[in-house]
Formats: sequence, C-alpha cells, structure tokens
Amino acid sequence: MRTIRKCDTLPIIMGIARDGYPLIIVFFIISSVLDYVLPAVALPFWLLTALMVWFFRDPNRTITPNSSQFLSPADGTIQSVTQVEFNGQQYHHIVIFLSVFNVHINRIPCDGNVVSTQHKPGLFKAAFDPTIHEKNERMEIDIDTAHGRIRVVQIAGLLARRIVCRLSPKQTVTQGDRFGMIKFSSRTDLYVPADTTTVLVANKDKVKGGLTVLATVN
Repeated sequence: MRTIRKCDTLPIIMGIARDGYPLIIVFFIISSVLDYVLPAVALPFWLLTALMVWFFRDPNRTITPNSSQFLSPADGTIQSVTQVEFNGQQYHHIVIFLSVFNVHINRIPCDGNVVSTQHKPGLFKAAFDPTIHEKNERMEIDIDTAHGRIRVVQIAGLLARRIVCRLSPKQTVTQGDRFGMIKFSSRTDLYVPADTTTVLVANKDKVKGGLTVLATVN
C-alpha cells in the first residue's frame, strides 16, 4: 500500500526557503529606511522586496512515495531528453530548465544513499544553452538507489550565482525531500539508467519537483 506524507525536512517559515531570508531582510531594511527618509523612491524597493519573497517561495507538497518511480528534482520545463553514456553504461539524460518564474527548490527523485557530491567551478552561461552541463558552475550528486546509480546535477545559469546543496556522502535520502536550491534562473538535470527505466516526459512538458514522475522502472 502506498502512503502519503508531507515532505518538510528543511525549516520553513511561511512557505519561504530559508536561503532567501538574508536577501529579503536586506531589501526590507532598505525599503523601510527609504520609506522614512525618501518616500518618493521607496516604492521600487518595496516591489523588489515582494519579488524576493515570491521568488524564494517554498510550497509544501504532499509526496506519494513509489520506489519504482523517479520524481522530478525541480519545477520547470523539459528542455531535452537524450541518451548518453555515463559510468560505462547508457543513461537517459533529462534536462529541466528553470525560469525566474519557477519554484527553485530541489528535491530527491528516489530513495537512496548519496555516493558523492562534486562541485565543479565553471562559467555562467544562459541556462537554455544546451552545452552548459559541461561548461557552467554546477554540483554533481550521485545517488545509489534500488534500481542503480542516478545523478542529479544543479547547474548555475546566467543569473544564478549560487548553488545550495545540503547533501553529503553516505547520507540516506528519501524521495521528495528538499536538498537545496539554485538561486534565480538555472537548470537541473537527472540521469537515470536507460536499460531499466522508461521516460514518461518529453520536450516542453511542464514538471513539478517531487510531484511529476519523470521515469518509471521497467
């Protein structure tokens, strides 16, 4: 029997990611000061404060665990689905583009154990550039699951200048759990074994982190 659970592993206040609080507080203080000493120019800063709150929103989601499914690690739009060689075998490479309008929280696709997390310094080319998985700043996360090793890659984009990843090697992870985010527009890639899985999404499909099933086990 499948159970439904609330996925709330990171501290959240009012549905806002904790990574956004420093920026929100700074903009709030600036707006408040300007509202007091120079009201004529305060409005744009209040709007920026509101935009920061909106961007760092982190809605609670009800996760339906299923060990034979790989859930989307991010909200966004499917940019491509291809087959590539990874660790000597064929993998489905699923690319998710996140615009500034998407929720930017990243979630675990499937239960497993973290094997490694590797930060790769690089460029900050636009997230819609198909070559950025080889060139841009990124975090590569390998996870051993019951159906083989998978890889999740957080990739910085033109506006994204900071990747947040709270995973560490040997950590046990649960499907749908939050593990970090990428600030502003970016990309999240998922690699799953091609010989044991079937991809259920295609180019331009809209997906939700922790909710949309990207692939199932054959």
